[in-house]
Amino acid sequence: DPFVSAERAGVLGVDLLTLDDLLERADFVSLHTILTDATRGLIGRAQLQRMKPAARLINTARGGLVDEAALLEAVQSGVIAGAALDVFTEEPLPAGSPLLADPRIVVTPHLGASTAEAQERVAVDVAEQVLAVLRGQPALYAVNAPMIPVETMTVIGPYLVVAEKIAGLATQLAEGQLERVEIEYQGEIANHDTTPLRAAVIRGLLQPVSEENVTLVNASLVAEHRGLRIVERTSPSEEVYTNLVTVLVHASGGDAIISGTLAHDGPRVVRVDSFWVDIPTNVPYLLLCENLDRPGMVGRVGTLLGAHDINISGMHLGRTAVRGKALMALGLDDPIPPEALEQLRALEDIYRARVVKVS
Repeated sequence: DPFVSAERAGVLGVDLLTLDDLLERADFVSLHTILTDATRGLIGRAQLQRMKPAARLINTARGGLVDEAALLEAVQSGVIAGAALDVFTEEPLPAGSPLLADPRIVVTPHLGASTAEAQERVAVDVAEQVLAVLRGQPALYAVNAPMIPVETMTVIGPYLVVAEKIAGLATQLAEGQLERVEIEYQGEIANHDTTPLRAAVIRGLLQPVSEENVTLVNASLVAEHRGLRIVERTSPSEEVYTNLVTVLVHASGGDAIISGTLAHDGPRVVRVDSFWVDIPTNVPYLLLCENLDRPGMVGRVGTLLGAHDINISGMHLGRTAVRGKALMALGLDDPIPPEALEQLRALEDIYRARVVKVS
């Protein structure tokens, strides 16, 4: 989990590893993640080849995380010893599926919260929460938020979606293990209680990697549970924008900084790392290409995307200097296949190309 800090892992007695290292060391590999563009096909032929011959794979999370054909081949050829699945790419699993025929693959229906144990746990949790409230303690899972003054929500309310959007982008752009998060509020919003904005940032940070429901009530608890170190700063004025929210994610493999504000048509990203831009967030995907600012670069990227039938909805440029380093931000209607992204990265004078899911 890239969004658990090293300090939190140390407290839990857990080793943080890369996926490849984990696969090579583990006797049992159990998957616990949501299905996103980043996790689809998480375990394929290459990953299975890294596992021990005596190892077993367990997937009770989402079917699309595992290449089922590659898994069947790995079990039948002795690459791994077996597997256990209760989620599948196609559900319900067809009666003629070869996964049902191999005794080394345990297949069960996905019961979720329908088990007797789960129902008992829910009942106990409810009873414990009622007792906690009666003792005057806060309810950990309350669905209602604390009272926020109307005048505060009038000012900061529109910026909740800005905070969540830019945090989600920063999460995807940061590389490696998350270490620390800095949030800066500038403008009129800095004169009000920013607790709701902080909760929105935490929700945005975790949304690409977790189905955990983050609310104003439990945001601090969720951050503490994951060992997220969050530093907040406020500044009552900003030179260019009326209000500005900035999220800086420090990670072991590379930081990411995103600033956002609110325009007439919704949230706008106005800063990506060292580049000042003006990017709308009403697109499904965003391609960020760092490149040399010279004639022909936009055309080359557009031609390559066109060859892969990827539709461009808009383009926005930022640069540090004329014919210096530039950022080309393209809004896309379609996802980019891995092979197209590799071709982009191979183009001359493209320093880095990344894709993030926006909406």
